[in-house]
Amino acid sequence: MGESPGRATSMETERLHVVTASDPTAPAVARSRAAVAVVVCVVVLVGLAARFLLPDPVGDVIGGVLYAGLIFLLCILVRPRAPTITLSVVALAVTLGIEFFQLTPGPAAATEAFWPSRLVLGTGFSAMDLVTGTVGVLGSALIDGLHRSRDLRPH
Repeated sequence: MGESPGRATSMETERLHVVTASDPTAPAVARSRAAVAVVVCVVVLVGLAARFLLPDPVGDVIGGVLYAGLIFLLCILVRPRAPTITLSVVALAVTLGIEFFQLTPGPAAATEAFWPSRLVLGTGFSAMDLVTGTVGVLGSALIDGLHRSRDLRPH
């Protein structure tokens, strides 16, 4: 019995998977937006708990790392096929940009107008937040890179 035309044998399918997984010109594998959305919800809840339930500076540091990780995850939701390095650069730029924005009167004015905006924009510049933001983005990128390399390995 021969194979029907257009159907790959299991050996051919395995070979195609290996070629695709190691070929840098192959289309990027999309991350699951649904799975990322669930992780976003968990990160938000844990981050809020850290900010409000843990004493400073522990809560502030954990919250800052999770905030940057959240920005990385939101970048994935926007571009699920983007390379990890691209997402990292964008997330780090946004994270640090928001921190430097706190040197202006904008975040304070936003907080006066709508208190919850302080959770997004912050209230004042802190050099430590530059460190926690960088750690959060790099940690998220490391986890994403490890997860994607596992997904791309031949099974």
